[in-house]
Amino acid sequence: MFYNDEEGFDNWIKSHSFGIVINSSPGRLNPSYVKAHRPNCGSIQRHAGATTVYSKHCFDSASEAIEYLRSEDLPTPSFGCPTCKVSALEPTSDPRQLAESVEKLLAKGFASAPLGNRKPLHVAASSTTLVQRDPAVVAWVLAQANGKCELCTTDAPFLTSKDRPYLEVHHVRTLASGGPDTIDNTVALCPNCHRSMHSSKFKDVLLEQIYGRLARLVR
Repeated sequence: MFYNDEEGFDNWIKSHSFGIVINSSPGRLNPSYVKAHRPNCGSIQRHAGATTVYSKHCFDSASEAIEYLRSEDLPTPSFGCPTCKVSALEPTSDPRQLAESVEKLLAKGFASAPLGNRKPLHVAASSTTLVQRDPAVVAWVLAQANGKCELCTTDAPFLTSKDRPYLEVHHVRTLASGGPDTIDNTVALCPNCHRSMHSSKFKDVLLEQIYGRLARLVR
């Protein structure tokens, strides 16, 4: 937390481009005002002319902020700021919302790698269980792949309607089995390699290949 310490806050911003800031009353979080912002959001930095000195509660990721607030019996933050478009960082189990958020993040670019979520939330939905995913993790991995499958190294098979190379982001240790939603457990694959990683007779061999190819992966 930064209270009346703009210099400390500015230094934190430099290494936390995917962080989340909740601006609230000095020294505490006010349940009636729990709004999330991106660290560089112009609507929270200085408050020129404000009569209240705010405190900035800073988290490494949206998932960390949500989990902390839940543990303190505080409401889930609003991700509705139109200035910084923080909604792109909100974890989601909705494929359409995930794709929209990833597109926004790819368009904005990256100053640092996202933290992701070591224990993504599993949400019961009718007869199945959905897992909330971090859009920043998907976007960062796609950007790192730069249009090439990270297993077979061939170009993506086609361009999307947004004129981006189509690759699919795969969790090496599956989310269903408790794998983390982090950049050290995700890879960008062409559709053929993606299905092979799941269903091939030689999927164990492919698993060893991808671990050997990408230094960022952690077993």
